[in-house]
Amino acid sequence: MLSLNASIEAARAGEMGKGFAVVAAQVGELAARSSQAAQETNELITNSIKAVEEGKEITDRTANAFGMAVENIKKANKDVREITKMVSQNMNIVTNAVSQIVQISDVVEQNVQISHETKQVSSNMADITGKLLNIVEN
Repeated sequence: MLSLNASIEAARAGEMGKGFAVVAAQVGELAARSSQAAQETNELITNSIKAVEEGKEITDRTANAFGMAVENIKKANKDVREITKMVSQNMNIVTNAVSQIVQISDVVEQNVQISHETKQVSSNMADITGKLLNIVEN
């Protein structure tokens, strides 16, 4: 607008307004460049806003993914604790079973020893009975 007014005034001034016309042309060019710069700045700001919004969306998705990962890790830790507890219980059961098997084995060994002793006593008694029969028969 300023450039247009300056051009009109330069035209009215005639020959004396030539210098004024040059200034008016320069003002017009400066205004055009300023308008172009304003548009470019507006585009840069708009693109920056879009980039920030996209970055925020990426950050939100990343935070959600990390949140899910944390929840999955917590669940896995809970499952591992439960498995550890079950393994410990199973180990106690197996330990008790082994202890009972050892006791049974000890009883079986005692029975075997008693059986051998009984066999020996029976054998001795058979010998004595045989001798007694010989004595009675003779």
